[in-house]
Amino acid sequence: MSRSLLFLFLLLSVSVPAAYAARGVFSVAPDRQVEFSPGNLQYCPKTGRWRFAKHQWQTAGTDNRQITKTTDCKAYVDLFGWATSGYDNTANDSLAFHFHPWDWFCELEDAVDYYHNQYAYGPTITQPDPDLVGSSARYDWGVNNKIHGCGKTTGWRVLSRSEWKYLLYLRPNARRLHRLTTVHGVRGLLLLPDNGDERHAAFLPFTGTRYGSAVVDLDNIGCYWTSTCHNEGSAYFLSVNLHYVGLSTELYGRHTGRAVRLVRDL
Repeated sequence: MSRSLLFLFLLLSVSVPAAYAARGVFSVAPDRQVEFSPGNLQYCPKTGRWRFAKHQWQTAGTDNRQITKTTDCKAYVDLFGWATSGYDNTANDSLAFHFHPWDWFCELEDAVDYYHNQYAYGPTITQPDPDLVGSSARYDWGVNNKIHGCGKTTGWRVLSRSEWKYLLYLRPNARRLHRLTTVHGVRGLLLLPDNGDERHAAFLPFTGTRYGSAVVDLDNIGCYWTSTCHNEGSAYFLSVNLHYVGLSTELYGRHTGRAVRLVRDL
């Protein structure tokens, strides 16, 4: 193992409190930089607590099958339907359905407003901001929720589709600043900061995907939501596997369980 790879391995092996972790600087627009959270976002349906994963490579895996409001265990989950921050917008949007973070795609055909809002996840068709910004910002997990271990730290949010595109393809030396790698036996995408310093790299592990309560492809794919809507039934997400890194949207739409990695503006 080279000295550089050994140092990276040791770096990613250290657990750092979320509120105090040193972060690299990542450009997501010509005039905008962010830092990444120290791990993927996690949620406990039983306690209602949000936290960051203890390690960058850590995922909830098959614990995502426990995603039900009646669960008796204190397992954490990390694959969410799009915009399921827990924000209840039914008070000011009569066409909205309120979905808790643990909900999966339910049988909505019997609901009164199914015709107007068939997909239910995220901003409804009546809202001026279909993305998770502006009047719809509280659908963003980082905007709506206090994250345990962060103290009074605020400002977390999800990257947009255009910000991911800039980070991956358009910032200076962009294509040299990300690569697939394996950390602690977990495959994923390594993102280097603008200066290429591996000591402050962000690692996005393969997470798998959740369809209802079925969790698949745990070791084969990483899927991370963006804040950008595609249409009434789908939203864009970062898709990573051994052969592809890019932004996608597909048939199974907003109710599909995908990972969330938050950033904070610098």
